[in-house]
Amino acid sequence: METVIDADPRERWNAAPAVYILGDSVAKMVAPKRRDRAGWGEELERLFADEVRVYNFSKKDWSILSAAETFLPSVLNTLRPGDIVLIAYGHVDQQLHRHDRYVAPADFCHVLGRMARQVRDRGGVPVLVTQATRAGFYEDGTVIDATGGYADLVRETAAAHEVPVLDLSELTARLFRSLGPRETRLYFNWFAAGELQELPDGQIDTSNFNRAGCARIAVLMAEELKAQGLVDARWFLLPAPVPPPLPGRPEWDTAQIEAELARRAVVPELPVEVSFQDPAPGAVVLPRRVFRGTAGQGVRHIVFFSDGRPVGETSVGPQGTWLWRLAYYWPPGLHTLTAVGLTDKAATTPVELPLRVIASIEAPTVTHPLPGRVVPGTPVIAGVARNASKAVFLHHGRRIGETKVDDGGRWSFTPSEPWPAGRHTVRVVACHGMVISPPADWEIEVVDAVAPPAELPGTDTLPTEVHGWRPALRSDR
Repeated sequence: METVIDADPRERWNAAPAVYILGDSVAKMVAPKRRDRAGWGEELERLFADEVRVYNFSKKDWSILSAAETFLPSVLNTLRPGDIVLIAYGHVDQQLHRHDRYVAPADFCHVLGRMARQVRDRGGVPVLVTQATRAGFYEDGTVIDATGGYADLVRETAAAHEVPVLDLSELTARLFRSLGPRETRLYFNWFAAGELQELPDGQIDTSNFNRAGCARIAVLMAEELKAQGLVDARWFLLPAPVPPPLPGRPEWDTAQIEAELARRAVVPELPVEVSFQDPAPGAVVLPRRVFRGTAGQGVRHIVFFSDGRPVGETSVGPQGTWLWRLAYYWPPGLHTLTAVGLTDKAATTPVELPLRVIASIEAPTVTHPLPGRVVPGTPVIAGVARNASKAVFLHHGRRIGETKVDDGGRWSFTPSEPWPAGRHTVRVVACHGMVISPPADWEIEVVDAVAPPAELPGTDTLPTEVHGWRPALRSDR
């Protein structure tokens, strides 16, 4: 269809709109041969009539800053009045523990609002999309909000600029509540070892959907676009394309685990044929920890018990490896994870792994410099952060650096560039993966360096030959 920027609005209403998508890996297109990965953008495109052109500018690991600089100009240069622009960011931008991804909340809102305004100034229809919910549950079935507050930032920006919002966070949370933890995982790239030929060692990704999951999400988005009157129903295919089947299989529930163990109980236990490779015994782990290990020849499944209670199972891959994650978040505290391997006829001797699960991290403590002390332009800041892997430093909400935390919880940070003289409030946050501690604010006073003058007082030049010069000593007087 010919691109016409100044088309008559009445003609434009009768013409099919183009749909532009700006997002990250959750929306991007993936090669069709990758059955394990997809983006909701390509599945949304399958729902539109042939007259609707879809341009997907989504890119893995890109923040809203990268997209605004690189992709937005291309969108604005080809946009026609009435075209839809879906702007879907937040997954990447919220990652405070990643220096190459994080975007401060104030910057996120500013750029998001500017993008919406520029699209609207060109006659397009900006639609701000909140993040899709991750596959995270508490044991009672409550869906965990892992958006880091960025879904709220999208909603607030949409309200401030009076543009539509497609609340994918709420739509997916509602869907996952109805499915429950065991069925929800089937919509993600969550595959046991050997379950897919292209992933012999398995994969557990609770952010990106598989193709069947993307198809389900795309239907939710299409219905919402129609419900808000953003896209006329005539531009969607009827009937809708048949979605791909769900890959994989549901994990055994408690009754199935007990039945499989009972079936093998008549055979003596085999020697230990199961091992944990990661994490190490007694490790401090996060509530969504993935466990990995190996199994001996003939072991086809591993069943798991937490403190003596059946909690899940997984299959063993062709190379004798396995990986597994609890379908819901571990409750914090001390736990014993027990693994039992199953052959076709027998069970192995149980293997135990003691764990300490933490759901939160304490705010870091700054031990240097002491309060009230002045520091040079390149100060050294040190402290303690328990159960953390790194400490991150912010100034006025923006990330200015990070440093590793050693096994004893100690950290030390020196900025890469000198700071200007004056008082500065530095915010320190401890991180363990995407678990973030409360902040610790520390006020530092920086003083100017005392440099020697360019010339000595009362002289025009400095001597170039000083071999015969020596200071006047008391005995010379």
